[in-house]
Amino acid sequence: MNSFTKVLTVLLTLVSIFLCGAVVTYVIDTSNVMDKNETLQTNYDALKSKTNMQLRQADEGLVKAKNEIESLNQRIAVLEKEKTDAMVELKNAQHDVVKWQDRVNGWAGVVKSFEQTIGELEKTLIATRDQLSGEQVESVKLSNRLNEMTTALDEKIVMLEALEAEKRRYQEKNAMLEEKISQLMQGKSSGSTTTAEPVTKSVSSNVSMAGSNLTNAPIQGVVTDIKDDLVSISVGKADGVKSGMKFHIARGVNFICDITVTDVDVSKSVGIIGLKSSMPKIGDSASTEL
Repeated sequence: MNSFTKVLTVLLTLVSIFLCGAVVTYVIDTSNVMDKNETLQTNYDALKSKTNMQLRQADEGLVKAKNEIESLNQRIAVLEKEKTDAMVELKNAQHDVVKWQDRVNGWAGVVKSFEQTIGELEKTLIATRDQLSGEQVESVKLSNRLNEMTTALDEKIVMLEALEAEKRRYQEKNAMLEEKISQLMQGKSSGSTTTAEPVTKSVSSNVSMAGSNLTNAPIQGVVTDIKDDLVSISVGKADGVKSGMKFHIARGVNFICDITVTDVDVSKSVGIIGLKSSMPKIGDSASTEL
C-alpha cells in the first residue's frame, strides 16, 4: 500500500467520522427543532386564538366607536345648529344693545334734566314744609285760641240762656202778681184807703220776694243715671226745670259736659249730651250755672 492510499484511507476515515458526527448532530438538532416547532405551533395557535379574540373585540369596539362617532356627529350637528342660532341671537342682541344704548344715551339727558327738576322741587318742598310747619304752629295757636273763645262763648251763652229763662219766669210770675193785684184792687175798690195800703204793700213785698228768689238761686242737682248720650239728673218740674234748659255737668271744679233737657218729670229730668270734654259719671254735679 502506497502512501497515497494510506492518506486517502485516513482522509476517508476522517470524513466518515465527521459525517457520523454531522449526522448525529443533525438528528439531535432535528429533534430539538421538532420540539421547538411543536412549542412554537402551540404558542402560535394560542396567539392566533388570542389574536382572533382581540380582533373580535376590536371589531366590536370599532362598531361601538362607529356608533359613538355617529352619535357624536349628530350631537355636533345639533350643537352646530345651536351655535348658529346662538350667533344669530348674539348678533340680534348686539344690534338691540346698540339700539338700546342709543336710547339710553338719549334718556340720560332726560334723566339729568329730571334730576335737576327734582332737586329744585326738593328745595321748593323743603321751603314749603318749613312754611307749612310755621303755618301749622300758627294754626294750632289759632285753634287753641278759637277753642278758648268757643268755650268762653259757650259759657256766656249758657249764662245768657239761664238769665233769659229766669227773666221769663220772673215775667210770668210778675204778670200773675199784677193780675192778682188788679183783681184785688177791683174787689176792694169800695173799701177804705187804710185797708188798700196794707194790701198794696203786702203784694209789693211778695213781688219783691218772688223776684229775689228767681234771680238768686240756680237749679242744682246730681247725675243719677247715664245711658249712651242720655243723662238723668235729680231735679225736675218741682225744682223749676223745663224742657230745653241747659245744665252744666262738673266734677269738682272740672267741666265735664253740657246737657240739654229733653224730658222732665216731677223730681227728675233727662237730657242729651252736647258740648263734652269727657263722659259724665254718676254723682257728678249738675247746675244751670257754671
